Amino acid sequence: MKFAPIEGSGAVEVAVSPATAFAYLADPRHAPEWFAGATFDSPPQGAPRLGQSWTFARTRGTRRVLPVEIAAFEPPRHFLWQTTLGPRRDNNAWEVACASAAAGATRLTRLTVTIRLIPGPLGWLSILLYRPLVRAALRERAQRAANRARDALLAHVAPSSSSSPPPARPHSRSGRKPRRPRR
Repeated sequence: MKFAPIEGSGAVEVAVSPATAFAYLADPRHAPEWFAGATFDSPPQGAPRLGQSWTFARTRGTRRVLPVEIAAFEPPRHFLWQTTLGPRRDNNAWEVACASAAAGATRLTRLTVTIRLIPGPLGWLSILLYRPLVRAALRERAQRAANRARDALLAHVAPSSSSSPPPARPHSRSGRKPRRPRR
């Protein structure tokens, strides 16, 4: 028996073109910069493409290595990353849509991040019991992912030369506060 996924979405606007947003975010090699502190157990090879696979390292949250693949890839509109744990396990899917935020806007993108939980045979029970809580948690995670994606994009496309001077660097003791005088 197959159960419908449960999902949550979050959205932000960012001052970059949809093509720029897509090119940066769809490339899984940039995941550590915006995707929930992800690191690789087995990194992706080559340019992003449909069917490309990699493995995220185990974290406290996942408690296991996560095999992931690009399940949808439609530049510059949207992409979908999905875990490939098999039909007996709960799987996750992360979809990112990059659209012009307003008619005729070429440098303003609305990013929508949707996180789906695709329950396995036992996962349906928790979905039935805790559906509102799970949906709220997915919405919150999706909004945080959208915010991180926006921040990473702004850092990525920021001009290398800024009008303000770089922050002053502390000179003593590797950036720590100076010691108090001893009495």
